[in-house]
Amino acid sequence: MPFSSRRKRASRPIGCLLVFPLVLALVAGSAQQCPASQTKKPELTTNPAPAYNIELLETRARFESDGSGLRELHVVVQLRSEAGARQFSQLAFEYNRAFEQLEIHGLRVQHASGGSMEILPGAIGDRTVSAAQDAPAYQDVREKFVHAAGLEPGDRLEYRVVTTWVHPPFAPDFFFSHSFGEESNVAKENLELNLPAGRQAALRTAPGLPAPVTERGGTGAGARVVYRWSLSEPQKLHDNKEAGDTGHATADVTVTTFASWAEVAQRVGRFFAGQSKPAPEVDARAKALVAGASEPLAQIEAIYGFVAEKIRTVDLPLGATGFHARQPQEILASGYATAEDKFVLLAAFAGASGIGVQAALCNDARPVKGEAPAPSAFDRLMIHARLGSLDVWLDPSLEVAPFRAISSDLRGKPALIVQDNAAPLEEARLWATIPPDLPFPATQEVTVSGSLDAAGKLRGRARYSLRGDNELLLRLAFHHAPPDQWKGLAQVLALSDGLSVRVEESKISDPMATQGPFRVEYTFTEPRFSNWAKLPARLKVPLPTLGLPELPAAADGPIDLGTPLDVHLVLRLELPPGEAVRPPVGISTRREYAEYQSSYSIQDKAVVASRHLKFRQREVAAGDAADYAAFVRAVQNDEAQEIIVESAPETPSRDTSPRNPSP
Repeated sequence: MPFSSRRKRASRPIGCLLVFPLVLALVAGSAQQCPASQTKKPELTTNPAPAYNIELLETRARFESDGSGLRELHVVVQLRSEAGARQFSQLAFEYNRAFEQLEIHGLRVQHASGGSMEILPGAIGDRTVSAAQDAPAYQDVREKFVHAAGLEPGDRLEYRVVTTWVHPPFAPDFFFSHSFGEESNVAKENLELNLPAGRQAALRTAPGLPAPVTERGGTGAGARVVYRWSLSEPQKLHDNKEAGDTGHATADVTVTTFASWAEVAQRVGRFFAGQSKPAPEVDARAKALVAGASEPLAQIEAIYGFVAEKIRTVDLPLGATGFHARQPQEILASGYATAEDKFVLLAAFAGASGIGVQAALCNDARPVKGEAPAPSAFDRLMIHARLGSLDVWLDPSLEVAPFRAISSDLRGKPALIVQDNAAPLEEARLWATIPPDLPFPATQEVTVSGSLDAAGKLRGRARYSLRGDNELLLRLAFHHAPPDQWKGLAQVLALSDGLSVRVEESKISDPMATQGPFRVEYTFTEPRFSNWAKLPARLKVPLPTLGLPELPAAADGPIDLGTPLDVHLVLRLELPPGEAVRPPVGISTRREYAEYQSSYSIQDKAVVASRHLKFRQREVAAGDAADYAAFVRAVQNDEAQEIIVESAPETPSRDTSPRNPSP
């Protein structure tokens, strides 16, 4: 959906040692009152062939003193390939009909072969967004869509999308943000911002952005101020960003009528305030949940487990409903909720037990504390409770997150505490920091057992037991995938871990059973694992590869190691009789920040290998970069060691079937 007005929220746990990039791929300008669309820039490849070129990307936004307004998006794009034609053949734009109107105008195609086609308004459809299809309470979150049939490479497509904010939830306040160069291959990008001169609206621009052309006109209540920017090849504006930047930086242009973050916290809090005494069914369920739990921590754990697991998450972007919350009894009866409504229900349950909780807003890509204050700066809602001296942070919208486990992209970031009282808090009490650590040690244990036959075929079984960030990642992946896709996910897991094998069968533990580690198990084969015709034969140790964090391009800061993690890999590989085998030589290396040990031996005609990597600290000081590089080389050199087989195995005369791996 090119240029969608909202960004879909995705949970993105990051920063562990075993690398799951493909599994992560399988998990799963801004509109007023809605989060900005923060599209991650694609990674560059060698001489990439662009699927399309955007000749013009133009945004015009106008606001009135009462908070109403409109935004117009004008796009002219030339399609360069079949992929580009497919991408733009389906256009969809989200809006909330409760306070927005959206129209698609002037959709026309200029064919490369000659002639043009205009798509009539009757071809434009309107439907509930897919996330809310089975959630009647959120049917106002919709999308206009159109199918541009017959597009071919060389065609030029043009369209305009006008979003009108009729009854904005935060009126009379308004806010807007825009970043240039978020779409690749843009020849020209324009932005026009038309504001009432009589409103106290703070305008902030990013360093390096050219000054706008400013125009003032009108008098009295009709006085206006207009800002215009026009950039050629706008993506060059951010070419000098630091290495590793994900594209989720502060917006280039932000305007807001909120004077402080305290005002934002207070205004958002009004949508959650005013909940009367819990309805009888809510109070009864709350008492049933905490029955037998005498301590507040155990009570909030029982409440969290119910809201996370039994109330289905409707994964709409934060603010898609205008922050309007339903009554707790409605949420309980429906069995589904957005992140906002999950907070409302959890708060009602906790309140019935005398426990106070607060909503906390944050951004999974960046800290926002120093930015211009606006609700659109946030894309996640956490829940915070203070139990004596213990800070408890919860995210029930993930459904399968263990109690008090917060995804790594949010840990350590500031969160704005939403206020439900009349007087806003002072700045010092307004922000809280999400703890940087998990509530339990992060561990990953992988056991591989296999057998190699005289024909060189490998058969085996891999068992994973995970606790920590990758546990959450895999829980999410398997939880959201139907069972018939679990084998494919296990195959992706094997490939991501450097095991070039074919997965035959897989099974997992219940993703909802979060009290203990998450377990994944799969059987695998590799017909051509060894070639006995070439002696000595060199066999790769069939264990997952440890993906150690690499040195940054600019070694002028600490090296982020992520969450402290303990990884233990074990292999038992049975070999056919008749061979002479030399296992690798184990190593041991220790640093203050990490340690690594490996051992290899022959036991009962089987190769037994063990690798243990433990990170003790979250980062390595910049001054220790050379030492860390040496540590990484030592680990990688050990992983590259091979099992040497110096004589061919005996070929069985009668039974040539491979032995089954150890159970």
